[in-house]
Amino acid sequence: MTGLQRPENISLTSSSSSKITKSSSSNPELLSRERLQIGFVLPDDEELPINWLIAKALGAEIQWRSGPADLQWFAKPSNQLWHLESYAMSISALPTDLSDLEGQVDVLIAFGAGRDAPQFVVDPELLEISFSSVTSLLTRHLAEELTQLSHPAPSLKGSILIDVSTEPATLIVTELARHAATRKLAIASIGPRNHQSALAAALVKLGETPIGLETDFDADEFGALIQHAGVVVTSDPALHELSNALHGRSVLIADEINSKDFQQALWSAASDTADIEKNSSVDSKIDRLSQVVEQTALMRLDPSVLNLDLSPSDELMRIRKQIEFHDVQAQNWWRQRRRSHQTIDRLRQEILQITQDLESTKGELDKTKKASRLQHKRLNELEMMVAEYDQGPARLQPSVDWNSVRAQIERDFLKILRWVRQKIGRG
Repeated sequence: MTGLQRPENISLTSSSSSKITKSSSSNPELLSRERLQIGFVLPDDEELPINWLIAKALGAEIQWRSGPADLQWFAKPSNQLWHLESYAMSISALPTDLSDLEGQVDVLIAFGAGRDAPQFVVDPELLEISFSSVTSLLTRHLAEELTQLSHPAPSLKGSILIDVSTEPATLIVTELARHAATRKLAIASIGPRNHQSALAAALVKLGETPIGLETDFDADEFGALIQHAGVVVTSDPALHELSNALHGRSVLIADEINSKDFQQALWSAASDTADIEKNSSVDSKIDRLSQVVEQTALMRLDPSVLNLDLSPSDELMRIRKQIEFHDVQAQNWWRQRRRSHQTIDRLRQEILQITQDLESTKGELDKTKKASRLQHKRLNELEMMVAEYDQGPARLQPSVDWNSVRAQIERDFLKILRWVRQKIGRG
């Protein structure tokens, strides 16, 4: 799957799932099932939805690589982001015992599940995959043109966005005010209200008025806010890594940073000259995870392969059955993927043809406008000729009314003459 071109707008929403049972190996209809049912547990306990945003991108990536597949989202009922995302995503409650989901999904992806989790649960951390290691996936799922409408404050696009999760030092505030005044940029802040108030009070003294933003964004709004920020200033390494992955215009406030270093980092980020770190291993990690997901699904769809209390002859039969089952299911999924890719290619060709037709139509429209302007100009010339034949050439008003000028000079001269006579008479 790594050599295939990825669709640009992979859906991050889930689809409805079909139930599976432990006796799936005896169900021919289930054995020929053409779609995987993948569950994904969303992260919890986040002040900013950074990992939630990465999880949505990772889930969509796994769904695409393992397709055809349906993706279901799960979250703890206590998750604060649940109510913010409920309008955009179909999220189910995560049960206390993951085994309760065994009949609902083929595979469940859950970070931190550990080795003691049920056999259908895949923990990416056991494959040395963390949220931070796949942050670069967001460049594929947060395209700039796709986040225009999600921005919570469109008027602040291109502004300086400072994260005040911790109260910034005086030198940080001073350099921010200086930079904002020089570049004529607005300053927006996110974080606790008391820290935002302290920042606002300090910036007002320096002649700048920051705009405080609430932190109750859903993941897409937060992603758009970071995507369209002119510069992101933060002491949070996760937010710094997210900003660097999206555009590179980020400054990390270190514990021991001086005014000169911060000023240099700020100007470098604002000028788009910052170094963006590329994670070249992300594709290999996602490939490995998708392979584990698919193999786990195959094992789930044929539970008999897990029965180890067999005689040698039965063991050989089990292996043959496993190979045959895997081949049939793999071929089935491969045909589905091929049809999906053919459909994608066909749609891409149709989009290309529509684009070409649109460009051709624009060209014809430009020619029509040009011809219309020429005809309008010619019509005006003809109307002027008709008016000249009917009424004679129009008389232009002189630019200066010399009669009025002459009369004014005479009046002024008479005033001067009276004044001179009065002076002579008194003398």
